[in-house]
Amino acid sequence: MRVGMKKPALFLSSILYVGALCSCSSFHYAPYAFGSINETPFAEKTYENYYRQGEYDKLSSADKGEFDPEISTIYSFGSKRHVVPSTGKPYLTVIAVDFEDVDLSSISQNYLAQIEEAFFGESSFNQYVSVAEYYDKSSYHRLQLQGEVAKDVFRSNESYATLKTKNNASQTKSALTRLYASAIEWYNAKNYGRTLSSGDPIYFIYLAPYSGMESGTSSRSSMMWAFTINDPAPICWSSYYMMHPRDNGAVDAHTYIHEFGHMLGLKDYYDQNSYSDLSPCSPLGRMDMMDCSLGEHNAFSKMTLDWMRPYIPTGECEITLRPSSGNDDAILLPLTTYNGTPYDEYLLLEYYTPSYLNYADATLRAEKDMSLMGKAGIKAYHVDGRLGIYDDRGKTPVGVLNGDSAIGNKSVDLYCDNSGSVSAGAATSSRGFLVQLLDASSGSFALCENYIASDHEEDYPIGDKIAHLRDCLFEVGQGINAMTKGTPSHTGQKLSYGFKVKSITATSATVEVFRIGFHEAD
Repeated sequence: MRVGMKKPALFLSSILYVGALCSCSSFHYAPYAFGSINETPFAEKTYENYYRQGEYDKLSSADKGEFDPEISTIYSFGSKRHVVPSTGKPYLTVIAVDFEDVDLSSISQNYLAQIEEAFFGESSFNQYVSVAEYYDKSSYHRLQLQGEVAKDVFRSNESYATLKTKNNASQTKSALTRLYASAIEWYNAKNYGRTLSSGDPIYFIYLAPYSGMESGTSSRSSMMWAFTINDPAPICWSSYYMMHPRDNGAVDAHTYIHEFGHMLGLKDYYDQNSYSDLSPCSPLGRMDMMDCSLGEHNAFSKMTLDWMRPYIPTGECEITLRPSSGNDDAILLPLTTYNGTPYDEYLLLEYYTPSYLNYADATLRAEKDMSLMGKAGIKAYHVDGRLGIYDDRGKTPVGVLNGDSAIGNKSVDLYCDNSGSVSAGAATSSRGFLVQLLDASSGSFALCENYIASDHEEDYPIGDKIAHLRDCLFEVGQGINAMTKGTPSHTGQKLSYGFKVKSITATSATVEVFRIGFHEAD
């Protein structure tokens, strides 16, 4: 079991809605129109001193043999977890939930149409984009989410007051599992024309306030926050109010998009142990859909979801990248070795622009801590995506998967997950971070504690903490070179290649890649 988002839902408080206006009484559902799905297979392409990777290499273990490096395959080893397929046209059932002890008089009479718009609608009725539109665009049209919102509302077997008392992972998982089983029985009795089976994904939208809207109930382990479980199925649970519906009917699907990422198998990229306004550890500086529900998925997420393949150098070269939002470009800089899958340690470069799926969160937010960067530049991620081997569902890995490892009856999952205690800006856990932005000024790891990736220059208070702003965008002339070759790795390997940004335009960025002589002299 893994519980997903334990953060407040974000909303576009400063966005000026420019779509077609409508009153609550006339609001209607307008479905998102998909184009042709991208089914082009990945094929290796060779260029001068670099190549674009084709199909990933197989993973292997001493007792399981070779297996595909897919999230669904990895989740199947031992832990019996489930994910929604990340490519093709998977089907999602969305069910609204009400309670015997909650008055719905303050909710729009068109709430089912609003929920449909948030999940499957067109952008003109959304403050951002719908879940379906987001994943169609973020996946480069490889994932086109199909689905429906149930025509009737499911009445929870447990009251709102009772569910509000659930306040830890075990209690909330048990409650949601019970509700899931009851909802399947209820749905099938309705004879909608489809039959749900145990294991099918369901996204529940409960028609009551989430705990962040009520004083005295701020615990992020509460049942009334948004979260996801992957056992016995991919199941999400979020409040209607988390889409911050407006009087004109426009809805905001940011939280639902984040949670659906968990249904696909993605991790949170922040410290899940944080219960403050500013996370003690946010290695991506909050600037990611799986961190603070902002903007695009990063290149590592897209690699694991089978949406893109990176360029990989074989010698000194120049590589031109298109903006990563809207284009499937990235550069993977290997360490001494590279195992041919996303599940290794390396540097990953992508060209960030405040456009496409980043546009709204970069240009229309007033809050510094919830606003993407307004300028363009290269993002450099240190990725430690190695796979760990776990006893049953223990939280501490007993080893790292390699060709000689025996999985047996154990579980396989990511070795690092970005959660854990932080002291003096460094992770106290030896497992380190799954994915972390590098600081553009030094080429080294950015300070993690209370860290926000930003193009603002001055630190400032958030709650009772000071937000440490760090520029994570490499601009022309910046990069990682021999002066910063000591960037550490968790495996003890060193970078084989450095980089420097040669040029940046509105449509592309050219990166110079060069060898670093680690193996000749250190």
